[in-house]
Amino acid sequence: MPEHSDGIAWTTVTLTKGAAPGRKPKTRRYRFHHTVDMDRPGARYAIAGLGVIWIGPYELAREDEPALQVQYGENVTREWEMTHSYSWDSSRTVAGPHAPALNGIAFASTSIIYPSTHWEHFSPWREGRSQVPETTAQQMGQIVRQLLDHYRSLPEAAELDKQGARRRAHRRAREAEHDATSLAKQEAQLARQRAEAEQRAAEQRALAEQ
Repeated sequence: MPEHSDGIAWTTVTLTKGAAPGRKPKTRRYRFHHTVDMDRPGARYAIAGLGVIWIGPYELAREDEPALQVQYGENVTREWEMTHSYSWDSSRTVAGPHAPALNGIAFASTSIIYPSTHWEHFSPWREGRSQVPETTAQQMGQIVRQLLDHYRSLPEAAELDKQGARRRAHRRAREAEHDATSLAKQEAQLARQRAEAEQRAAEQRALAEQ
């Protein structure tokens, strides 16, 4: 049940760390509160002693398998940019403000969670150009899974899913329009090339008949 302090409803997630032989595992509890942003869309989790994590629909999810995007910190640069084609954004490992830090490691960018995600292979990125060490990744995975359960239980969860579907539809429409424009340009170029080739053929036939 949420705890209330200073007018804020706090909920708790737990992290269990392995222990040396002969000792009991250590359990730490983190309090968090959340806010829902329908415009984004997503839910912001402010976790005391850890940092900020956003969870929301993944805009580039496959049509047959919707996914959620877990963002570490605020205002993280988008992973993908739509230019002529999909291109990987090299700034993907930049940690945003209030990025969560665990075991002295600042998490960065985002993790994409599909229903088929295998948590034993969960490997988020850290600040810089490398992934988080396995032990720390698994510990963050414990926290993320609890936040995902909380997110899916939100009263606004269904509407967040709808907003995510709308954003995906808008994006796919833009991509289709981009493809249609590119094809139209290619068709126009081919038409010009064909007309030029037909003109050259006519000129050469005329010369051959002289």
